[in-house]
Amino acid sequence: MESASGFAWPLAELGRAVDLLTRASGLRAPSTAPLPAPPSRTDSRDALASWTTQVCRRLDVEAEPIDIAYNGVERTLNHAGPAIVMLPGAGGETFLAILAAGKRRAVVLGCDGRRHRVRVSVIASWLRRDFEAPIAPRVQALVAAAGIPTDRHAAAALAIMRDRFGPAPVSHGWLLRLPPGAPFRHHLRQALVTRHIVIFSIAYMLQTCVSVTAWFMVGRAALEGRFDAGTVFAWTFLLLMLAPLGLVAAWSQGVFAVGAGGLLKLRLLFGALRLEPDETRHQGIGQQLARVIESETVESLALAGVFYALATAVELLMASAIFIAASLVTPLVLLVITGAMTALLGWRSFVRR
Repeated sequence: MESASGFAWPLAELGRAVDLLTRASGLRAPSTAPLPAPPSRTDSRDALASWTTQVCRRLDVEAEPIDIAYNGVERTLNHAGPAIVMLPGAGGETFLAILAAGKRRAVVLGCDGRRHRVRVSVIASWLRRDFEAPIAPRVQALVAAAGIPTDRHAAAALAIMRDRFGPAPVSHGWLLRLPPGAPFRHHLRQALVTRHIVIFSIAYMLQTCVSVTAWFMVGRAALEGRFDAGTVFAWTFLLLMLAPLGLVAAWSQGVFAVGAGGLLKLRLLFGALRLEPDETRHQGIGQQLARVIESETVESLALAGVFYALATAVELLMASAIFIAASLVTPLVLLVITGAMTALLGWRSFVRR
């Protein structure tokens, strides 16, 4: 089993760990802002939590405290990054800086500032080790006496431990997140939602190309008067390809709409909670209801408009390619002029509103 000594940050270096972790995860830009000194060894957990909140506020990030239960260590680690997690031990003053985590491996920021890939099961064993040490020998003896195969001893012992300790907390830490008031594009990037726009663009572009190719083949065969079996087979195959490409495009659009919609509601809630009572005291129920309806309209139009714009851009590029291939200069010039005028009018409307 790997040792945690090369990855554990001492309490005195915790400020530098938070600073490096927030920069490596893209939560903030590099800066030279001085950080307060961490609490002493005799301070309580509340003092450490207060210091962490103060440091994160100075770095313009949010620290969400978490308690890690024994039977939920892996589940918590799978969605932890970026996070600071305490390693139980003598004094409880060493910490892990988790940059990102998946189902099997996590990226941990070492004391040398480098990124290391560590198995999630290994990190879970580090967190559980001191907690289960008092009864581990008895459990191992019980598993051996039960006649369980040797290669299943570890899994059987872990199952017994989980049944014994259940939701008992083994450690705690802080999830580092962007503040709700950060630029919306940063929230989208941090939530890994923007990649679905790329997936939609590629799927829709392939779908458009396949559709144009299929009907080009049919049109050419009809004009040339030769409808053979190969042409019909190729046309049918291209039409069948439209179904999975359409499913991928619809799936990516739905995932983006759910993720971006949740982030937008979070931002609206953050703004609503920051309203001063004097700003809304004179407004009636009708004005408040109108504001809610308008926010829903903005959300639906914004999320749908992204994909309408992408689909339109793909279709315009395809039309331009067809005009260029057919040497149709006049329609291409008219298309460019119309697109430029539409973009200019849209930008002016956006600026005015």
